[in-house]
Amino acid sequence: MTKSDFFIPATAENLIMGRLDPRKPPILHIPDGATVQMETISSIKRERRQTARDFFQAEGVSLAGTEAGRLCDALDRLREIDPEYDPQKWGVHKITGPLYIDGAQPGDVLEVRLLDTHLTLPYGNAMTFPQVSALPDWIVSDSYHVISYDSQRMWGHFLDMRIPLHPFFGILGVAPHRPAHSSAPGAFGGNIDCRHLVKGTSLFLPVQLPGALFYAGDPHAAQGNGEVSMCAIETAALTGVFQFVLHHGHSLPAPLIETPTHFITLGLSRDLDEAMRDALRQAISFLQSRKGLSVNDAMIFCSIAVDFEVTQVVNGVQGV
Repeated sequence: MTKSDFFIPATAENLIMGRLDPRKPPILHIPDGATVQMETISSIKRERRQTARDFFQAEGVSLAGTEAGRLCDALDRLREIDPEYDPQKWGVHKITGPLYIDGAQPGDVLEVRLLDTHLTLPYGNAMTFPQVSALPDWIVSDSYHVISYDSQRMWGHFLDMRIPLHPFFGILGVAPHRPAHSSAPGAFGGNIDCRHLVKGTSLFLPVQLPGALFYAGDPHAAQGNGEVSMCAIETAALTGVFQFVLHHGHSLPAPLIETPTHFITLGLSRDLDEAMRDALRQAISFLQSRKGLSVNDAMIFCSIAVDFEVTQVVNGVQGV
């Protein structure tokens, strides 16, 4: 992997259950411009009541002295040490963080450069449940699939099909003013679930609190636009190398993504039509500031040259 200045393993002390919480003490202070290697893990399982340990044992994966065993131990300990570990109150995600970026202040923009990713374990799963998919009346029972990876060719094996793997983090965000459920994204980022946030991209986040307090989690191996079943390929573990760059004197109303070929504005709302309008407003504002276009010309440009994609429709707050 790309070399980094700091390394954060996925230990229980470095994780939090189901929320982005400004009250959690920072696990690391880093200077502006630093690079950090961060481990993230998921609560991978085959059935609702199983644990990650159950999953690996059912798959015949040895745990003693292995990466899988180490990560299972971290999840077990997190249940013991997180005072608010409660999947009924918070989300199911296990999130790494927060990082305190020295000099970050409200009103700044934190650029998160994703320099590298590595699938730590060659396993993931995908699932759907009644009442949580985009067609809740069509799904009448739980369904789970274990997905193994060909890490050389970067394929996942689903039934008799090969799924191209494009690892990314569903959750990237800074701490909001109050603890936020990990499922719903917001101006602070969070569970954006944007499949374009892969290696080589940058995410720009409006800083909410001193130090920014950056979190990462919800590791995915692949996802379709929409995430209609409520899941991506939820990969057991994903490690990323991030660089954090502060932009002082710049403000953003919402997260912004830059890829090698595109800029991506994000619209977020509990109403999908409003999320679409929000994404359009953000795109027009971006074109006004970046290219000096009038509202009319920006609207025309958006109609003839901009793609609007649904990122996900299952997180409560939907994304375009």
